[in-house]
Order: sequence, then structure tokens, then C-alpha cells
Amino acid sequence: MRFEYFFDSFGNVFIKHEDQVYELNIDDDNNPVLDVVKKNEYTNEFIDTQFDTIQINTEKQTTPNNNEHYEEDIKNKYYAEDNDYINIKNANEETEQDINEYYDDYNDADEEAKISFGLVDDYKPIINNDYSFEIISLYDVFVYENGLIKMRTSPIHDTCIYRLCIYDNVKMTFRAISESKSYDYSVGIDRYNKLYIVRDVTK
Repeated sequence: MRFEYFFDSFGNVFIKHEDQVYELNIDDDNNPVLDVVKKNEYTNEFIDTQFDTIQINTEKQTTPNNNEHYEEDIKNKYYAEDNDYINIKNANEETEQDINEYYDDYNDADEEAKISFGLVDDYKPIINNDYSFEIISLYDVFVYENGLIKMRTSPIHDTCIYRLCIYDNVKMTFRAISESKSYDYSVGIDRYNKLYIVRDVTK
């Protein structure tokens, strides 16, 4: 069974099953959980959504474990998924100079963090703010289909503390950014036809 995933402008993940919408949150034990949510009738202001173009990286970069490659080692250990794609361009900017000026202006404005959606060309995420409560996501998200990245979200001028990877609609891995080990989860349906997330304790 496939579920309908969508995001709000703050990078939060929502899953719809029949007439019920669930938001993916983090519990006190650092596990992803699904909470039932209803439309927020009072929210009408959202941060601007930024879209970037990314390309699947067919030649992943790895580095030997030595002091000369410390930063690369850290990236490969804690941000391994970042090797799955290459940034192509910011869809809102046309030149490197424009991008630098954009970030300089953003820093000067001292605005709140916002989320960038990096998309492989043929992937179109659903952005739906009807259920948003204007809270920026605690996790960044990587969406994979058939083993290849299709989308990633990342904060601008902020740092997520968790990383969520969604594989082929149902399977997930989740971890704190400070940990190199990910844990496997999947979305299921209970006998009351409600969605839940279960951790695979066999791995």
C-alpha cells in the first residue's frame, strides 16, 4: 500500500491515509511518531519556500580516514546521504554572484530559518500548508525511489538535529545527526485503520 506524503513550508512531513492526516513528530526517546492533526484555521502566513535543482550523483566520493581529510571523514560518517546528490543551481538565482548576494541580504535581514527543497527534475513534492503550525522541522528529509534520491530538504541558516530518509513510500531510516547509525522504521496500519510507525528491532 502506498501512502500520500506531503510537506509544509517548514519542512515537516505529513502522511494522509483515507480522510485522516498525520504529522511526523519526534518523541522523548528520539523515535519518529505519527500524531493526528487537523487543519489549522488560524495560520495564514508562511515562510517563502525555496526550490533548488539537484542531480543524482553516480560517483559517490569517499576519502581515506586520516587527518588530511578530516572534514570529508565527518561528512561521510554523519552526512553520508549528502554524497547521493550534487547541487546544480538555486532555481531563484541565476549566477553565483546573485546567490552570494542573496545569502548576504538574508543574513543582514536577520530573518528566521527557512527550508530549501532540493529536487531531481522529474520529482514534484506536494506542499500543503493547511496543517502547518509554523514550526520549523527538527529533521531534514531525503526521499528515495528505487534506490535513487528524488528530493531532499535542508534548512537555511539553521541546523536540523535529525535526519529522516524515506524509501519507496513505506520504509524509513531515522537518526540523530550526532549519530552515524541509522535505525529502520516502517509505516503500518493497525486494526482500527490508523497509521503508526514501527521500528525494526531485528537490525
